Amino acid sequence: MAVFVVETVENAQPAEAAGPTVRFFNRKKKEKKEGLLTDVLQYSVVCIGDTNLLLDRQTTTAKDCNQAGQALDAALLWLGGKRIAKRCEANDAVGIEEALVPWKKDTLWPSLCVCPSTPSQPSASFIVRTRSEV
Repeated sequence: MAVFVVETVENAQPAEAAGPTVRFFNRKKKEKKEGLLTDVLQYSVVCIGDTNLLLDRQTTTAKDCNQAGQALDAALLWLGGKRIAKRCEANDAVGIEEALVPWKKDTLWPSLCVCPSTPSQPSASFIVRTRSEV
């Protein structure tokens, strides 16, 4: 099980840290390796973008600035990965927490806590690392 955190920078490209992962799975998709991840990977994707980097800042949303994460999600799904939680799309221009905190609480944790005896708040922590911390 994996949660991929992918930042999109200028020109819809992944940030340096996510680049090799995004390119690897996109390459497998282009090689027509459909089903490669079937019964192998359960995943979710957190997309982080910044509408301040876009030319048309007035009418854009988080969906418009997260192309790298969206591409990874599409590739993983096509390759047979099982999405365990709906993709989170965050916009750094308004604050990542605006999307991430509700997604974590309302989408991610419930998808991980399918056992009826599991407490409502799991004991595992959700770690977000910035590029400078990695």
